[in-house]
Amino acid sequence: MDKHHRNILLLLFFAVLAGCGVKDQPFYELNQTPPVSQSNSVVYSVLDEALPNTSSSFILASNQIPNNSVYMNINQLSPNSRFMHLDVYVKNVVGIYDTPFTLTYNPNIIRLIDSSADVEIIEGPQESRLRKFLPSNSVVFVGKKDPAISGLYHFSQSLIANLGTAQNYNGLLVSIPIEVIAPGDFSTIIGFINSRSNILDKNGNPLDTQFFGGEISRNR
Repeated sequence: MDKHHRNILLLLFFAVLAGCGVKDQPFYELNQTPPVSQSNSVVYSVLDEALPNTSSSFILASNQIPNNSVYMNINQLSPNSRFMHLDVYVKNVVGIYDTPFTLTYNPNIIRLIDSSADVEIIEGPQESRLRKFLPSNSVVFVGKKDPAISGLYHFSQSLIANLGTAQNYNGLLVSIPIEVIAPGDFSTIIGFINSRSNILDKNGNPLDTQFFGGEISRNR
């Protein structure tokens, strides 16, 4: 092929490229790495035991959570935020006056946000919080990390006013601020220690309730 013909072919080749947009040139996209998602979205699954086991526990759908139960969920405060609320719910439990329970979690993944030794507790809405529509001094909160064992959190919410014994509780009871401190993907269990967790009636007797822990995960 002489020099004249080579020049014509080169001109045609560059003319074709000039008329193509980026989307029209798959040749140049073959070796591009797909963009990595930077989502920090965290997922919570309710499992079928108070202190679940990842090898044997199974996920409960919302309609599978029975009455007379206590369970958790998470509420991410903004998209991709590492800060969120661990929400504690009750489902149709009647006559609650005290809620002493102990949570266990992985402190290398989750940090309970506190000031000094106390963890801030946020009450649920009026229709489901323990004191209902009574003033704030009708209830006493205690929320502390265990001083000796990392990854244990003790909570109690005691009603000191008389609401009778027929009040039905259904919905968000309290929220606990937490921060996800794990830098990458993770899956971790958070649960209730049954021997240290109860829902008590007006006389301090345990009500017939079930506790359900869960799994928090992130897979970006």
